[in-house]
Amino acid sequence: MLFEEGTKKMFNTYALEQRIAAHMGAVSAPGAAVAVISGADVVYARGFGVTSVEDGAPVTPHTLFCIGSTTKALTATLIMRLVDAGTLDLDEPVTTYLPWFTFHKEPAAAGAVTLRCLLSFTAGLPAGGSEFGPPGDEEMGRFVREVIQRYELVAPPGTVLLYSNTSLSLVGHIAEAVTGRPYRDLMRDLVFEPLVMRRSTFDRAVAMTYPLALPHERDADGALRVTHRLSDHAAGDPSGFALSTVLDLANFAIMQINGGDSPVGACSRQGPSPRCSTRRRTSTTPTGTRSASRSSFPCTKASGKYSAMGTYRVTIACSHSTPRKGSPSLPSPTTMRSTLRPCYTLSSMNSSTYRRMRRLRRRSRPTQPSGPTTRAAI
Repeated sequence: MLFEEGTKKMFNTYALEQRIAAHMGAVSAPGAAVAVISGADVVYARGFGVTSVEDGAPVTPHTLFCIGSTTKALTATLIMRLVDAGTLDLDEPVTTYLPWFTFHKEPAAAGAVTLRCLLSFTAGLPAGGSEFGPPGDEEMGRFVREVIQRYELVAPPGTVLLYSNTSLSLVGHIAEAVTGRPYRDLMRDLVFEPLVMRRSTFDRAVAMTYPLALPHERDADGALRVTHRLSDHAAGDPSGFALSTVLDLANFAIMQINGGDSPVGACSRQGPSPRCSTRRRTSTTPTGTRSASRSSFPCTKASGKYSAMGTYRVTIACSHSTPRKGSPSLPSPTTMRSTLRPCYTLSSMNSSTYRRMRRLRRRSRPTQPSGPTTRAAI
């Protein structure tokens, strides 16, 4: 998306917008919002399409979207802030913070599960996940006690990469237990407010007071229609139930790629303007240009540690929600145990090791078993 003008490389917004429009057409997306950051600046932000196929308003950079599993990165940042504060330790067993926690079918395994295992999807917990569930600040704790403790582990902790929504529910409840505060309040005070993510929320009642992109699904004839129900499950908040705008997420991304340094007010949240352009330490607002002060988000080590976790790839296919009628279901933990292969431990595996192991596996790939299986690769 860059073109050269003399000796300078310029950002080609026309080419970018053409590509976005083509992709939206290919997947029949009713709306989207895009932001581009360079260094510590938002250099481009625009909305495309509409919030709903039923008389929807135009999407802008201020429109709220359900951001799904992007929430996991926000939750990990919360945890790393607590690690930086000395409240949590990535390598302590979860039983240090939840002394009562166990797995009813495998009691000894609980002592081997750490926050590092949970955040890197190597705890052995099944994928889980449901679009709907009870509300309330107590729901996450109830879910851990009554549901997660009854799970049968897919593999011993620290041995297999398995994408898991339930791992993040356990992480979220650990944060609640050590602070004595609800998860949503912690996210507001330790992540959203310091990063000036002013519209980001988990509360659907709050989200409805702002422009909001609605969920859609396809009819039998392939036509899009609005799903008149927002997914909501308090126990699953840490894994996938945040709502945010592209400008709020741009602030989060800037913090992550700049070692904890984040812009405060890098892009105005006021006014309906569909575009926002910033240049070093300034931002354009409906009332003129103002200085955009910068603050150091107190998460420098946290962002570095979470970025390191990003080198460990999740390669098991799973659904983020309960399967629809007629769709294949995941095999039982017993079946999965017989088909999964162990991987390198987190302390010894990095990106180059990952690529090398992928090459070795391609050279000697065994015959795939018949019937439904879940793929696991290192």
